[in-house]
Amino acid sequence: MRFHRFFALFVFPFLFCPGGLSGAVWASTSSSNALYTVRSIPIDRTAESASQAKKQALTFGKGQAFNRLIKRLVARDQLTRLPTLEPEQILSLIQDFSLRDEKQSLVRYRADLTVRFIPDQVLSFLRQSGVSVTETASQPVLLLPVWLDNGTALLWEDSNRWRDAWFDLDLGAALVPLIVPLGDLEDLTTLSAQEASEGGEGVWLLADKYGARDVMIATLLTNQTGVIVQSSLSSFERSTAQSQQIFIENQPNPFHSFIAEPAQSNSNEPDLTRLAQDLHHKIQENWILDNRISGTAEQWLAVSVPLNDLADWVTIKDKIDQTAKHSSLRRLSRQNAKLDLFFSGTVDQFSRALAQEGLVLGLTPSNDWVLSREVKNQPTRTPEQLSPLGQPSQYSDTPLSPTVIIE
Repeated sequence: MRFHRFFALFVFPFLFCPGGLSGAVWASTSSSNALYTVRSIPIDRTAESASQAKKQALTFGKGQAFNRLIKRLVARDQLTRLPTLEPEQILSLIQDFSLRDEKQSLVRYRADLTVRFIPDQVLSFLRQSGVSVTETASQPVLLLPVWLDNGTALLWEDSNRWRDAWFDLDLGAALVPLIVPLGDLEDLTTLSAQEASEGGEGVWLLADKYGARDVMIATLLTNQTGVIVQSSLSSFERSTAQSQQIFIENQPNPFHSFIAEPAQSNSNEPDLTRLAQDLHHKIQENWILDNRISGTAEQWLAVSVPLNDLADWVTIKDKIDQTAKHSSLRRLSRQNAKLDLFFSGTVDQFSRALAQEGLVLGLTPSNDWVLSREVKNQPTRTPEQLSPLGQPSQYSDTPLSPTVIIE
């Protein structure tokens, strides 16, 4: 593999982005490497010479990589706000690129291209384009593809083509990275297909094995003729111990457009990879819509952080720094820290961002904000369950309410 690195040395005006793009988002730095890396772009060009063919292929490939990145980050409803970029402008957003399987003749060049983009530069472009952004990326989520085939639940079986379809997708480089379990002997003994379809306790054992925080179950229902009659996608959040169905189709053969043309002998076979891809896009779109932030106004909360020792504070403070815009420490002891946290967006969005770092924001009975480490499999008070804002904090050194808009 050949590795190429270069630096952006100029600032440019942004002009319109080609292709079908989709409101914009930015993940935290912890996931930037994967999120801002676009892999395996096939490039193939013929020109008067091999060098010209390679130059044209690279220009084309970098443009395709940028389009894929934008589709990964941007929601459909903000499509028209994005400008088009010239090749030189795209170049300034790229950190480096690599090439694999290079082949060339006197007039032709072929290769697979991988491009790494600069997160801050991409974020700046999106903000200048006037789209709302989010700085929160989800922790990995375990995805269980369950196929209810004419009353029979399939999960680990070799005949579960629904699971195979998810394996065909690039699930890691996304705002919500998904993990499909391998289906080894330990998996088989931990969770059955029927238990998975019901969201049984075994899903959390499997999530712990794969280092996932939450669980999604993608259920495909087909009838005796193999026609899709229903597809649902349910999300199980560890912090709330509740499930939420985020996507469902409940009409006869709702995915008829994914059926192959009747010229083939397997003409009634549904295109499961295409369906899995659409559901994957739906997961990413929902995350963007739930977490994107409009405007630049900041809010702040005065919070108390219970501690086991000072080493515990160092760990928690590092997680806070990954999430809050900035913070101001009021008091610190071995048992407790009291500080102000500044953030953009709503308390709900900020709480969700903290949860991705394993921190839980809640209220005491006296309406004081408390930030603590998440206890696995133990429900906590979600932002929707929190008391209305505006109650003064017991330890506040100012007459301000816990949440104040800073103009």
